[in-house]
Parts: sequence; structure tokens; C-alpha cells
Amino acid sequence: MLPQNKPNLAKKDVFNSAALTSLCTYILLGFSKSLPANDPLIPYFTDICISAYAGILSVIIVFLLSLFRFRVNLVLFDWKCTKKLKALDKLIEGTENPKLIANLKKQKDRIIHNTSKEIEGSKL
Repeated sequence: MLPQNKPNLAKKDVFNSAALTSLCTYILLGFSKSLPANDPLIPYFTDICISAYAGILSVIIVFLLSLFRFRVNLVLFDWKCTKKLKALDKLIEGTENPKLIANLKKQKDRIIHNTSKEIEGSKL
């Protein structure tokens, strides 16, 4: 049975989402107060609607930030693995010893295997 990657909800996540929701509420309240009295958007900016909009906005922003973090982590894994593999390729090109070449190729395979395990096990 494969281990399941379940995200852990930390206190930090709760505080960040609460701060984000309050910031969205503040911005929407400021926007609603700047509207003229006869603006057609006034019915859509009641206190209840602003709370709902702020919650929806915070969920969307957190989702986009998590996608960005996911992409950055993948790029970092790729960069780290590529650097190591290129260094081993240079060592392989510079030697004639078949035992050393076989050992370096095993190291390359181990790096690829370990990086794939890191990606699989990480909570991206």
C-alpha cells in the first residue's frame, strides 16, 4: 500500500488564510464605500456579500499560491538533479577506467531514483 500524501493543516495556514480573508474584506469594503450612491453595483456590495466575496477570493488566492509553490519546487528538484547528473557526466567523459565508469553510472541511477522518491514523498 502506497503512503498517502495528506496535507497537514498547520496553525500557520489558518492564520495566513484568516489574514488574507481580512485583507480581502478590507479592500472590498473600501471599494464599496468609494462607489457613488446611485451605482448599479451597490446591491452586490452588502456586508454579507462582501464576506462571501472575501472568502471566495482568499480560496482562489491560496490555490494560485499553492500552484506557484508546486511549480517552483518542481523547478528546484529539476535544477538540483540536473546539476548532479551533469557533474557525473563530466567525470564519466574524463575517465577510461571501466570499473569507475560503472560506479559513476550507478551513482547517476541512484541520484535519479532518490530525486524521484523526493518528488513522490514531498508535499508539493
